Amino acid sequence: MRRQGKPLGTPTEVKEADIEKAKYLYERLVDLDSNDREKLQIPIDRWVGSKTNRSWIDKIIDLGIAFEALYAPDGGSGEIRFRFAVRAAWYLGKDKEDRKRASKKVQTNI
Repeated sequence: MRRQGKPLGTPTEVKEADIEKAKYLYERLVDLDSNDREKLQIPIDRWVGSKTNRSWIDKIIDLGIAFEALYAPDGGSGEIRFRFAVRAAWYLGKDKEDRKRASKKVQTNI
């Protein structure tokens, strides 16, 4: 895969504005009360995990968990989990059996 003319995983230049945004977000996170910070810990950890050099399937699963933790923090209803797993499996799987395995893996990891 290529992104903006560069192979995926290629380091990109960090601009001063990016550093300032990161500092701002960090300061906002530090200032949160412990309950709000705790709610955001899983999405943040999973987002960071998606940035590591692992398989793209693991990256997508990490991002899915991050989204569900943000938008369905109580663990999500069965329907949300099912819909997400089916849609993710469609993109991840090569054939019907592969999609079934991917769906099951996504559902158990969310």
